[in-house]
Amino acid sequence: MEESKGLDKYRKLLADRPEKFTGKEADYTPAARNKSDYFCKDCKHFFTGKVAGYNVCEVVRLHPEMSIEPKARCRYWTRTGERFPILNNHG
Repeated sequence: MEESKGLDKYRKLLADRPEKFTGKEADYTPAARNKSDYFCKDCKHFFTGKVAGYNVCEVVRLHPEMSIEPKARCRYWTRTGERFPILNNHG
């Protein structure tokens, strides 16, 4: 019975997982091709997951779930969540 409750909770957590942009939708540019001064590592949305042990973005999910490169970038780069300098260049 307890196992069933735990499994139900688990399924609800996965169902409630926030949708994110794909790398293509966000114009994710890998570090090797990023020629800008904007790096994921300096973005408000970037963090290293303590449990998973890889870099995560709050708005972009790569497929398969790969680590976000610290020196990559996407059009939603921001330090503050108020100003999006790359997004303005993409329209």
